[in-house]
Amino acid sequence: GDLAKAHKAYQALLKSYPQSERFEEVVEREYELGNAFLSGEKGMMFGLKIRPSFPIAIEIFKNIVEVAPFSSFGDKAQFQLGNAYLKSAQYDNAIEAFQELIDLYPKSLLVQDARLQMAEVSYAKARVETRDQSVLDEASQQADRYLKRYGTAPEAEKAARIRQEVDEKNAEKNCRIGIYYEKENYLDSALIYYRDTAKRYPDTVWGKKAADK
Repeated sequence: GDLAKAHKAYQALLKSYPQSERFEEVVEREYELGNAFLSGEKGMMFGLKIRPSFPIAIEIFKNIVEVAPFSSFGDKAQFQLGNAYLKSAQYDNAIEAFQELIDLYPKSLLVQDARLQMAEVSYAKARVETRDQSVLDEASQQADRYLKRYGTAPEAEKAARIRQEVDEKNAEKNCRIGIYYEKENYLDSALIYYRDTAKRYPDTVWGKKAADK
């Protein structure tokens, strides 16, 4: 029942005995342990509820990727590594992990999911780093990339939602600048911002407000 120590033992086996006939079995056990630590009480192993431990999950998935990159769990571990970083709020590492999946496993069935996760991670980062416009732009670009490739997929709705929310934030920022100029009686400057907002973000709440202005 000591799953952290179990991981350490499996980790040692994978590194010390790569030719073991049980290598693939141990990789699978490690992967299951990683998922259990990633999902917390939703993850049951050996009838035990497991507390979420993202650092252990990260360590497990990194280990699988390092020692068994081309096993049947290589791409899965790389994908879950990205998710573990995301849950740890390590957004840059998460984006890098998902990008590595795309680069290392271009034929993986998880590539599409990885691209969607990159948009989700970028937007999560933008909600934290609110003063950095480039982060918000990156979220929009990631969503656009996904929609161009998988626009007809059922999951495309998530990417479209991200793009819409980013547009709303950008439209609000531009419209508020116009409102400021209007209050200061710089009407020509206010019109520039209102017109730009209405033109660039016509399907947003703030775009419609700017058009009314």
